[in-house]
Amino acid sequence: MLFRLGEKLASRIKIKSTDEASENEWQLSWQSCQYGTFFHSPAWFRICLNDVDHFKCIKHTFDDGKQVFLPFALLNKRRLYKVAILSPKGTYGGWLSDSPLDEPHLSALVRQTFMRGSVVIWRINPYDVDLLFHCKNFLAHRLMPDTTQALRIDRKFDEIFRTWSKGHKAASKQGERAGIEVRLASSHEDWLEYIGVYEDSLRRWGETATSRYSADFFEGIYNQSIANSDIALWLAILDGQIIAGALCFSAQRIVTYWHGAVLESFMPQRPVHLLLREAIRHYCNHGYQWFDFNPSGNLESVRKFKSSFGTQTLETPNVHFTSKPLRLARKIFKQGLGWSQ
Repeated sequence: MLFRLGEKLASRIKIKSTDEASENEWQLSWQSCQYGTFFHSPAWFRICLNDVDHFKCIKHTFDDGKQVFLPFALLNKRRLYKVAILSPKGTYGGWLSDSPLDEPHLSALVRQTFMRGSVVIWRINPYDVDLLFHCKNFLAHRLMPDTTQALRIDRKFDEIFRTWSKGHKAASKQGERAGIEVRLASSHEDWLEYIGVYEDSLRRWGETATSRYSADFFEGIYNQSIANSDIALWLAILDGQIIAGALCFSAQRIVTYWHGAVLESFMPQRPVHLLLREAIRHYCNHGYQWFDFNPSGNLESVRKFKSSFGTQTLETPNVHFTSKPLRLARKIFKQGLGWSQ
């Protein structure tokens, strides 16, 4: 019923044309979109290219003149059907626009998006509040709930720091007293050393690790960072050694703390708290609005750690859409297996 209402709304506004956007058009739309994250950028899709067959950005032009850009990757499953991935590596996905979109625009876009593949995988961008509202009203049956923790940083840093828990504030000062310095990675050697820190963290986490990234994947991020200031690897240094790191990606208003690691033997010095304090201070002073700590993978201890920075909980549900023909084909296939037994 709700989906039919969405169809009626969409009928008021029409998509006049659909074309493949150039990478320059994509880049410009990403730079001008107020709710875009780094994960909507051409750079992120290039980083993730080894996981997919190819990627593209589609430009939709409405009959009222508004334009919307939809980046996505495609994966051919045994050449039988296509999977459209709007959220490589489970990151925020969706479209980009430099102007507000009304309900009829959103309805038309959602319908077009579900036509991009027999399967569509999509994590809803929590900063596109109009889309989030639309999905909760018209696509609730397709949503798998999830959240992220994010900190508003469009205010003075001292105000932000006061919202931290007593323990987090004390821990950042403890790292300072221990003589830990914070700086940005400035060489390939820095990145290689950070990969070693991450491998030590993987050993410590063991089977509880919610994701694992190869050294080659980090090499890809490093290669993109050479000419891209939106990629920043923050490092905690003690006696000349890298003991912790925080990998942050920035867009126009939103910074995402995407990855972090610390050497187990230096955890008592609390380098992560100091590292994040200085990174947040930097982005606060440079006019960003949000510092996103990323979803916590259903790990309650991780969520509590992030919430102690004074964060807000934002909804970022996942959508896993399968087309009706593919659902029918799978059903017939399973029934056939049953008959053969």
